[in-house]
Amino acid sequence: MNNLEKIKQLVKRHIGEGYVLHITETDQEALKGLVRDYERMQKAIRSVACLIDESEGVAGLHLNGEVAPWEELLQGGHCEEWLLDLSQALKQTEQGE
Repeated sequence: MNNLEKIKQLVKRHIGEGYVLHITETDQEALKGLVRDYERMQKAIRSVACLIDESEGVAGLHLNGEVAPWEELLQGGHCEEWLLDLSQALKQTEQGE
């Protein structure tokens, strides 16, 4: 099932099974654009996840010459508020949402 079909299924689930979803060509093109944007963001999130996996943290963040480890910056760390949205996006990407 492609992403456009997934969107249709999601809409049907929320408005009722008996509803027939009619999408105009303009709306379909808009949805395709949203799907492309979503897929691009998912790719970017996976790229950041690879960067996190392949590095220790962020050098120079504390302006003291030390590396701020990812464990401090991601969810559960004492500086999590900086990257909390990223942590949640990473978790959703891992779960395939």
